[in-house]
Amino acid sequence: MLAQDIAVRDGDAITIESSDVSLDLGGHIVSSSAKSGAMIRIAEGSTRVSIRNGRLEGGGSGIAHAAGSVRIRLSVEAVDVVRAKETAIDIGAAEHVDVVDCHIRSAGAAGIRVSGESEAFGGRFVGNTVEGVFRDGVDLVGLASGEVRNNVVADFGKSGKSDRGILLSRSAHGSTGGNVVEGNVVHVSGMGGDDGIALESGSNTVASNAVSGMNYDGIVVRSSGNRISENTVTGNGRHGIHVIGEQNRIEKNRIEANGGSGIYFEGDGANSYASNRFSGNSQSSVGGKTGLSIGTNNDVR
Repeated sequence: MLAQDIAVRDGDAITIESSDVSLDLGGHIVSSSAKSGAMIRIAEGSTRVSIRNGRLEGGGSGIAHAAGSVRIRLSVEAVDVVRAKETAIDIGAAEHVDVVDCHIRSAGAAGIRVSGESEAFGGRFVGNTVEGVFRDGVDLVGLASGEVRNNVVADFGKSGKSDRGILLSRSAHGSTGGNVVEGNVVHVSGMGGDDGIALESGSNTVASNAVSGMNYDGIVVRSSGNRISENTVTGNGRHGIHVIGEQNRIEKNRIEANGGSGIYFEGDGANSYASNRFSGNSQSSVGGKTGLSIGTNNDVR
């Protein structure tokens, strides 16, 4: 357990250079006045690492692990990361990563970015708050059969470069997708936040989320075989749900007061939409290429 606060002026504050390490910060603060370096850097080759219970302030990143030949298993719990100049939690070469009950504020790039690089990885991202970050809120590259639950992502994305609140994207190899994205709140007040939840991997379940205030789309689906259900998607600048893939099921969502269509189908794929409630969407309840998509029992007010 860390016995006292640590403050540095440059470089990394703490470096973990071996496996099977459990670092309890003991409620202490690790800080840096520099614009680079990591508050906690995990060296290549280290795995089975646990970090919990403390606060990381300043520096380049809060927790960092670069891509390498050894994939990492990592748990981060109850850690606050404040004013990182780059990505707050930045993990490459992931095998399995859990980030639980963390609070991230005012990062100069993304809030949480985890990548399996060319492979899929497993993990849980539960109960976190990410706010005031310059790029994506939660960026997960290659997550497979994972959980993204009960997070709050607010006031993210000031770069104007397609920033997303929660992004699930594919890895180059490996079977990705099949994740549960549930109970999250993604919201922007004012400028920022291009898309709320973006799916680039397939066969995910996206349920009971609340998405509002995006510049563009509330939920954008660029993949196939997803179930999008019981979400509240309101007050976004363009479409509520923007579907580019095929064989997606869109059901029981409340889609209101968006600047474009409630649901907008792009491309020629067949999808289904049922029992959705539409109200006050500026262009149409359902728009785009609807010819192959089947709609039943929708409520248009």
